[in-house]
Amino acid sequence: MSVATSTIRETLEVFFDAGDVVELRAFKERTTASGYFDDHDKLAEEAAKLDDRAFSVYVTLNPVKHALLARAHNRIQTHPRATTSDADVLRRVWLPVDFDPVRPAGVSSAEDEKQAARERAREVWRFLRDRGFREPVIADSGNGYHLLYRLDLPNDKDSLDLVRGVLEALAFRFSDEKVSVDTTTANAARIWKLYGTTARKGDSTKDRPHRRSGLLKLPESLEPVSREVLAQLAAMRPRQPRHSTRPRAETNGHTREFDLEDWIRTHHVPVRREGSWGQGGYRWILEECPWGGHTDGAAYIVRFSNGAIAAGCHHNSCSEYGWRDLREHYEPGAYEKNGFGRPFEPFEPSLDEHPGDFETEPEPLPGGLPPVMSFDPELLPTPLRDWIMDIAERMQIPPDFCAAGSVVVAASLLGRKIGIHPKRNDDWLVVPNLWGMVVGKPAVLKSPALAEIMKPLDRLVAEAREAYEHARETYEVQSDIHKATAKALEKEIEAAARAAVRTGDRSSLEEAAARKRDNEPPAEPRPRRYKTEDPTVEKLGEILMDNPQGILVYRDELSGWLRSLEKQGREGDRSFYLEAWNGTGSYEVDRIGRGSLYIPALCVSILGSIQPGPLARYVFDATQNAAGNDGLLQRFQIVVWPDLPRDFTNIDRWPDANAKNMAYKVFRKLDELDPVAFGAEASETDSIPAIRFSSEAQEEFDRWRVGLEKRLRSGELSPPLEAHLAKYRSLMPALALIFAAIEFASDKAPGGSVGLECALRAEAWCEYLESHARRLYASAEDPALAGARALLEKIKAGEVRDGCTLREVYFGKHWAKLKNSEEVEAAARILEEYGWIRIETEKTGGRPTRRLRLHPALEKERKNS
Repeated sequence: MSVATSTIRETLEVFFDAGDVVELRAFKERTTASGYFDDHDKLAEEAAKLDDRAFSVYVTLNPVKHALLARAHNRIQTHPRATTSDADVLRRVWLPVDFDPVRPAGVSSAEDEKQAARERAREVWRFLRDRGFREPVIADSGNGYHLLYRLDLPNDKDSLDLVRGVLEALAFRFSDEKVSVDTTTANAARIWKLYGTTARKGDSTKDRPHRRSGLLKLPESLEPVSREVLAQLAAMRPRQPRHSTRPRAETNGHTREFDLEDWIRTHHVPVRREGSWGQGGYRWILEECPWGGHTDGAAYIVRFSNGAIAAGCHHNSCSEYGWRDLREHYEPGAYEKNGFGRPFEPFEPSLDEHPGDFETEPEPLPGGLPPVMSFDPELLPTPLRDWIMDIAERMQIPPDFCAAGSVVVAASLLGRKIGIHPKRNDDWLVVPNLWGMVVGKPAVLKSPALAEIMKPLDRLVAEAREAYEHARETYEVQSDIHKATAKALEKEIEAAARAAVRTGDRSSLEEAAARKRDNEPPAEPRPRRYKTEDPTVEKLGEILMDNPQGILVYRDELSGWLRSLEKQGREGDRSFYLEAWNGTGSYEVDRIGRGSLYIPALCVSILGSIQPGPLARYVFDATQNAAGNDGLLQRFQIVVWPDLPRDFTNIDRWPDANAKNMAYKVFRKLDELDPVAFGAEASETDSIPAIRFSSEAQEEFDRWRVGLEKRLRSGELSPPLEAHLAKYRSLMPALALIFAAIEFASDKAPGGSVGLECALRAEAWCEYLESHARRLYASAEDPALAGARALLEKIKAGEVRDGCTLREVYFGKHWAKLKNSEEVEAAARILEEYGWIRIETEKTGGRPTRRLRLHPALEKERKNS
């Protein structure tokens, strides 16, 4: 056994039990290798071979399901079709903390950079030891350093949130411009450097060499860190405050924004380290706590992305202090300086502050989802209106489901066949390609509603399949004739060649050769594809090669598709779909071992349904995580989340045949639409024929666009909603074009331009869809707010009494959204912020006890009920 193999084997013994299934994954340029092993000796041998071949070698830290062995049992395969997902992990047994030197991407660390990571790892190790963490495994990653703490947690969302909170709390306190604490290692299926193999980033140079990773120190025993200790650390992560107003200050009667950086400099606040925090926030870790004199980095100032400011110290003895106290410490009298008897100051969220006595009435918690506009049948073009309303009435469902689906299906039939130039003279081109999502609780008939809308498309699919099969039969006959003719001509050429050799006359030979050249093979028929349901991007690319007008991806349940794009190794899939939304570009894929694929016309429509719970979690993660903030969610322009009708009437009648036949006819004519007959023209630079607004419609679009742009630049919209509404620049003209095409297909309009009525209808759709988009992003509230509502309900029901401890709220109760200490802690903080409770710290001989003190209004309400 080689030295490398022996070191790798030692690593496996530390991190895994005998029989654990482990994925070995390695990368080299564009090649990925993967295999699943329960034979750890074999894993060590294969890992050493890959390392010798200059692969970067990793393993899954947490044990995975035994069934995954069937993918590649104790062997390595290249270009695996699937790798480990979070759902494949059995339990969480490791908390990995990665200290990575900040340096240019794609290069190894220099010695001084790596030394800085070593010092930071030591600092964090001491910090965690003092807070009850067990001894970790300490390792050298090659470019930085690792601390790995043993865990014993289930693989569920609560554990994911807990681990993410721990890493973000550490990053808040210890990351800076030299060393970062990696917060992206929270997912259960995260792969980790296999110690004993070489870290290879970029080329190996004298200043930045490739280095072998290795274990540095092993504890005498591996004991898991308790959930309670983890939760206490996670609670140190600052929470985004509920207020979104920017802080203001006043000078000589004039209001201005409060300049926190200038205030810190002017008042000589000692800063140990500083850096960005979260999405657009910034934090300062102070050299010394101004209240207790602590010098361990516990004191901080943080400014959130919405401009709100908080400050505090994580020591219990300083728990009652906050931003107001810190500002008064460095700027005595700061709250006496304006003419209104109080300062213009940043909003101070409740982080570690003590609320004091109840002096005001509690504020209501923010309501649930905001209201949405109900669907007006006039939004629908006349040829589809009766059909959709008939379906909705017979099924007793909101018409929104069917209306949204019908617009997306119509868009998919038009695809790249036609576009619109939204400006009068500009060459800006919009292709009417749309992504749609219908949202509703289980059993509200989302899927049956979309199934009804898909029926016209299904009929086209069946007819296209039948036509293809007939064409295929004809092709095979013609192909046989071609082959037989070619064979006969070969023999004729051979005979003519022999005669030419004897006689010297080549005329017969040349005639036979000409007949062979003219014997062209028949063109192989290509299937007309309208939809697909669960394709790989490679297969989808092949389909688009034969269907340049575009295709619809239909998913009955979108949550699985959305989550699949977040898996490690699927970044290319996500990029493919992001580019496919625009509908105007091309795409080229190069794969080692698979060749290259050039897709000249990339246009993919998407339609599906999703439940509110999974959607809310996805939206929250997407809006908090930079990796998910790439515009994928905003590309779902047709999102409907309607309220369900409260009444139910049993409707039992035959479908409206006339309305149905009219709708089916419209969809067929959209499929057969001749752009030239519609009045579209292709320019020298664009191969897609396009049409423009009529004069009146152009004026209306210009007026609407100016209003939209002013709102986008006002700073009044939340960043996710602002990004969503920015996509309406293309949505409005795309919808107007679709409606004009529907009117033309039903012989109700002559074509030639998009008229005013279609433009006004598209504008009304945008207003309607915006209300649903607001509900979409409102669903992504901090989970702590949902926990606060649950805790308030328990208090009002008398199940949580005045004076009970935080532990008593969750211990043995198993209440939804209040299952553990961190959920209760977060919920209580919100109720405290809104004035419903007060958290009191009771000092004891050991760890302080924290109790909930209820607002007198709650006690009074409970007694009266």
